Amino acid sequence: VLLNLWSVQAAASQVSVPGNGDMHAVFGAYGGDSDYAASNSNSVNLSSSLIAISSLSPVSVFAGGQAFTLTVSGTNFQSGSTVQWNGSSLATTFLSATQLIATVPASLIGTASNVSISVVNGQAATGTLAFAVVAPFSLLPTAEALTIATPGGGKNLAINVTPATGFSGSVILSCTVTYNGQGNPREPPTCAVNPAQVSVTSPNSATTILSIASTAPHVTLARPEPGSRG
Repeated sequence: VLLNLWSVQAAASQVSVPGNGDMHAVFGAYGGDSDYAASNSNSVNLSSSLIAISSLSPVSVFAGGQAFTLTVSGTNFQSGSTVQWNGSSLATTFLSATQLIATVPASLIGTASNVSISVVNGQAATGTLAFAVVAPFSLLPTAEALTIATPGGGKNLAINVTPATGFSGSVILSCTVTYNGQGNPREPPTCAVNPAQVSVTSPNSATTILSIASTAPHVTLARPEPGSRG
């Protein structure tokens, strides 16, 4: 006589667990008297395939920009997985179990905001990662001609980096010099911005210095020919 308190018959296939959206392999388990356990009883074995996101590219864009493509990396993505922008679905392309790409229309980035990005697949949903739509900044003066009066000279110009409302972050600046047909094209002026990286937080602006310098001309010494006088 078996003193069984209860028993569960083995499940031949995976069982969908409502609310989780995962597929769990569930095997039969016997919970009666251990001395009279049924010979075909097994322990419970649950295998889960939760989807998760790990990174975004890019992690921010400027407000008022054009539509762009957002790459979402993670694990256990499937065909049909959808990227969510603050809970609303984006047009999503499945690349692999670890990568999705989504199209973000320009209408969603019209103003500065903080956005929550997640992925859903059926009833399963990931946690969220933060995405930033940041306000742009302006540089003043926007255009300036720096004229160096004499070879070997230089000139400086203060550049003001002014953030728009809501902008906060580091701005990296650089400069280039274009040869205008005067002087020696093999020795063009050089330019530098110092500091090259400034931090600005609305409404405060920051200042950096643009410097341009030219190379002093080389002096060619006339060497007399052998046998000449002078």
